[in-house]
Amino acid sequence: MRVNLNKVNLTNANLQNADLGRASMRFANLTNANLNNASLLSAELTSANFTKANLSNVDFTSAKLREANFTGATLNGATFKDIQGQDSIRGLKNNKTKNAAKFD
Repeated sequence: MRVNLNKVNLTNANLQNADLGRASMRFANLTNANLNNASLLSAELTSANFTKANLSNVDFTSAKLREANFTGATLNGATFKDIQGQDSIRGLKNNKTKNAAKFD
């Protein structure tokens, strides 16, 4: 069963070490949220907003990230393996920590 967190407002939330694998978080607002070491394995994150979020060591393996916004997010150690929608992700091109993330 997939947890439905579509359109939820988690601005400034502390979700460190959270297991949100397979969660549906379409259009979720995670601005300034702390997701350090969280798992978003196979999560549905279409149009999710991660602006200025701490995404250090987050596992996005097999996540759906179409139109997600990563502007100003911290991506140190984040894993983006087998993700869907990489070409439409916003905020990665000029992200200063993008090189510290793992893309496969």
